[in-house]
Amino acid sequence: MLSWEDERVDFGGKMRSNWLKNLLHLNLSSDEFDFCFYRRTPNKIKIASNVSQQEISQESKNSPVYCAYSETGAFKGKLVYANYGTKADFEDLTKMVVGTISGTIVIVRAGIISFAEKVYNAEKMKAGAVLIYPDFEYFRDIAIFGHVHAGLGDPFTPGFPSFNHTQFPPTKSSGLPGILAHSISTNTAAKLFSSMSGPSTPDAWKGAVFPSKIGPGHEKNEMEVMLEVNNVNTVKQIHNVFGVIKGNEEPDHYILIGAQRDSYGPGAAESGVGTALLLELARVFSKMVQDGFKPRRSIIFASWSGGAFGSVGATEWLEVKLVYTLVWTLRDSSFQPTTCFPSCSLTPIPMDTSVYAFLVIGGIPSVGLRFAKVSNYNGTMLDTTDKLITFVDHRLEEVSRAMAEMIGHMVIKLTHDHHLPLDYRRYTDELVNVAMKIDEYNEELNNYKLDAMWFFSAKGDYYRAAQALEDETKQSDLTNVLLTRSHNNRIMRVEYNFLSTFVSQSSCPFRHLLYGNANHTISGIVERLKLLRENRNLTDINLIRTDLAYATWTIQGAANALSGEIWTIKNIF
Repeated sequence: MLSWEDERVDFGGKMRSNWLKNLLHLNLSSDEFDFCFYRRTPNKIKIASNVSQQEISQESKNSPVYCAYSETGAFKGKLVYANYGTKADFEDLTKMVVGTISGTIVIVRAGIISFAEKVYNAEKMKAGAVLIYPDFEYFRDIAIFGHVHAGLGDPFTPGFPSFNHTQFPPTKSSGLPGILAHSISTNTAAKLFSSMSGPSTPDAWKGAVFPSKIGPGHEKNEMEVMLEVNNVNTVKQIHNVFGVIKGNEEPDHYILIGAQRDSYGPGAAESGVGTALLLELARVFSKMVQDGFKPRRSIIFASWSGGAFGSVGATEWLEVKLVYTLVWTLRDSSFQPTTCFPSCSLTPIPMDTSVYAFLVIGGIPSVGLRFAKVSNYNGTMLDTTDKLITFVDHRLEEVSRAMAEMIGHMVIKLTHDHHLPLDYRRYTDELVNVAMKIDEYNEELNNYKLDAMWFFSAKGDYYRAAQALEDETKQSDLTNVLLTRSHNNRIMRVEYNFLSTFVSQSSCPFRHLLYGNANHTISGIVERLKLLRENRNLTDINLIRTDLAYATWTIQGAANALSGEIWTIKNIF
């Protein structure tokens, strides 16, 4: 797999030529985007006292490694260890340390959540900078590349395509951090951990390398850490390549198979396997069409670049194309992933993936596949084919074939079945869980003359609409093309209608009510209800009132989308 620096047009052009030559049933196009890319000049870490400064030496092999989208400049403060930097870690940290986290430099280990989420959580605690190191037991001289934009796509054109920056007024994503961030090796972290002061490190926070005490600061009270970040903003051009097999009955309904093409480093697991599977699936489905296969819906094969910088290619492509259907949970159980992957598991979609962009920005049902264990080496020079082969017990071909068969199985069902096999009734259970979370704070709501009755009413409307549509589809004439298309339109609109229409995409890109990340989302509402219970002065009751109303009407919109035509909507108030 080509690295970001080498990728440019080369591999995208080779892929396009390959598809033009061998896949006669594909329509091809290339897209070019400008986006903001950071090229690192040497960043520095120093131990500073009242009278002197001593630079901490970093491995020369890590000189190209940095945190894209970090704020630039210099910051000096006491060092404090915050485990993985999750919300729960910072909550525990505030209970353990003497003093405040404000104005400190937080050091965390990589993993559990994305770099961007770690920096976002630290900034909320008013920290001045973040250092991130890999918790490697053996490869202690390796640092991990990552981005710290709490969003996806080009952060300087939030919510709209970055074809030409001069066409739009200067703006930037609300997810860009206002503090410094840098990635270091385990060895560098060990040097900084030496002689830290404060409470002892909890057992649960101990990894391959950890400080004996969490800080803030060192035993010599005047000692502080200084971080200098010298990233430089420039513009790069990326290339997306995609091909299409047109559907026969519903050609404007798309099933999309996509893969990241570039990587920072060798990228065997990060992008190599995905690109190989994409090419093979395109070849197989094209051959099936030549042999007589007639998909009811169109199939798009998309190869994106700029993935390591926040799924830039996929997100910008999404903002331009605005496709409205992908892949979600199949209703039947005729295919069991565990028969091919003994250690297969379902996990929430990570925030820094293109799959998350399609779900939470585009409102498109999505599913992604990844190697969970070897993903720890993404963004490093350790993401090699040899390493990947070792992780899959020398069964790379077998595992890759199983992955391709699973994807192929889903695509065939999604393109062949008269009704899209998307389990929209699953959200009924999800909304019940949401209602239970909110109901836990019923006393707090009543104290401020708030009532969640309308929220529960919208939940009930969704349940009734889902049940009615399922009954209607079971009794329908599958040979009636217009009727089945009408049913599918209603099914496809559900996910999109869970995107809140009450917030701006530029200020809040992750608008999805259930899976997004902002005040208007369910997680945001519950978090502020929790604060309301702890201390009335910690939150604004009027904002809770407003966001609860937004959530109610977002759910009502999803229910109405399932109901179909306006005269068939049966709201019960």
